[in-house]
Amino acid sequence: MTAMRDATEANLLYIASEIERMGEELSLSTDVMEFGVQLYAQAVKSGYQPASIDRATATCLYAAARVRDTPVTIDNVAAVSRREATNIYHETSKLSDATGLQIEPDDPADFVEEYASELKWSEDATDRALELCEHAKDANVHSGRSPSGFAASVLYARSEIEDLGYTQSDFAGPANTTTTTIQKTYPQIMPYAPDVEAKDLASRAFEFAFEILEDNINVPDVVCEEARKRARNIDNKEIARGQSRAAIAAAAYLVVADEHNIDLSQPRLADMVGTNSQTVAKYKGSV
Repeated sequence: MTAMRDATEANLLYIASEIERMGEELSLSTDVMEFGVQLYAQAVKSGYQPASIDRATATCLYAAARVRDTPVTIDNVAAVSRREATNIYHETSKLSDATGLQIEPDDPADFVEEYASELKWSEDATDRALELCEHAKDANVHSGRSPSGFAASVLYARSEIEDLGYTQSDFAGPANTTTTTIQKTYPQIMPYAPDVEAKDLASRAFEFAFEILEDNINVPDVVCEEARKRARNIDNKEIARGQSRAAIAAAAYLVVADEHNIDLSQPRLADMVGTNSQTVAKYKGSV
């Protein structure tokens, strides 16, 4: 029992020291910092078991700031902590359960506006991004995701829809997230754009092209898997930048199917994903 108490006290000392360090970097009040330490002590008494002490430290400071209505975001805390924003976001839910406090997460829409402003988007483009953000939120796509990473994915999705020419890195930097996060998230957001047809989506994200093709052609799973692999391999090369991913996907299916002695119609596949046969033919030699 004594050893457990000593460990808890040691953790409290460490957390108090780290919260003070981070709080000073963020120019937070002493009240917020002290409340962060109190939150940890209260949560531990209620059985709180954080994923790590550093994650708990960052989360307690963020939660204290939110409860005290101090304008600090998860990104702000992540920037001065030893944890990523996503870690803090997930830990906030556990801390909330342990303390009984309602700790509302940041609204992704706020980040959409912030990042769009940094990148000098027009008011109209920003409004369309905000509209997409709200539609995706209504569908609960944002659940379990970092608000900042989700916002970055919304902006990239909107950029792809409007062919604005931004890369995933352009949004990953301001959002303190990774291009992998954006790559995995934006295809789930794009279907909620009210001004985009399914075939248009196929030209901008492989997942939509794959879904359309697999729903409409009858080929073995091995063909589908190999076609996906080859299409993504092309997409990682310079040749795919700014080009139709729908055409690349269709070309991959045609080539792999042919290798398995399966005859598919090039014009039919092109039509399925909203491109033309000539564009598909252009990529067949690269698959």
